[in-house]
Amino acid sequence: MNICIDSQNEIVCTTTPWNDEAVGGKSCEIESFVFSDENRLKELLNTLNQQVSHKNIKFLSTRISSNNQVLRKALVKNGFYFAEHSFRIQFNLQSNNANLWKPYSQKKLIYLSKISELEQVKNIARNNFFHGRFHEDPFISQDFASKRNMRWVESASTQGLEFLLYKIEEEVIAFLMLSAQEKSVEIYFGGSKKQSTTTPKLIASGLEFYRNKNYNKFLFNISASNLKMVNIVVRIGGKVIDSLFGYHKAYEG
Repeated sequence: MNICIDSQNEIVCTTTPWNDEAVGGKSCEIESFVFSDENRLKELLNTLNQQVSHKNIKFLSTRISSNNQVLRKALVKNGFYFAEHSFRIQFNLQSNNANLWKPYSQKKLIYLSKISELEQVKNIARNNFFHGRFHEDPFISQDFASKRNMRWVESASTQGLEFLLYKIEEEVIAFLMLSAQEKSVEIYFGGSKKQSTTTPKLIASGLEFYRNKNYNKFLFNISASNLKMVNIVVRIGGKVIDSLFGYHKAYEG
């Protein structure tokens, strides 16, 4: 569902069926805003509301740069509420910072076969992840947020995303859900049974794995509330490149 006035003014939305149960109805994520001025932005948001009503969508979510004051004000005026804060992290894989993560790198890293370890990954997503846009939204229950994580993993496994796993014998201890293309790796989600000890090893192993394949960038968002993880990724060479505010809007009826 895209809202387009012209090439200078557009909102791009995608449906997020894995979120529907958590928010009590059809949901969409706004991936990007392009607008030429505040009046055009207001027009775009008004048209968005009309389309949401027509398509019976109950929930919208988006993340934007915390420095975008114009868009922040417009979203709040349009009924969106602030739900969460995250940081955009980047690792430059071919930099000298590799010396910071190499000591943590392990070789117990494999690709997830589409079926065999899926249940273990879903259980970690369901039971061992407590940060992010839905867990930090005070209007969404923790139980629904956890179920949403599980649904997301299940959906992603059928949509071509890859999984990197940290395993001890046959037990999955941690995972990263990602897309690797054009020499850049985008992490969409991850979880660990033992965050403080396993997560640095998993991230470092992923960094080294893709560095050896001549990839250049390793990117992901991390909750600003998850201070332990923020400190870990900075310690092993990650750089904060943006601050993102998450906004949500629920529609009645």
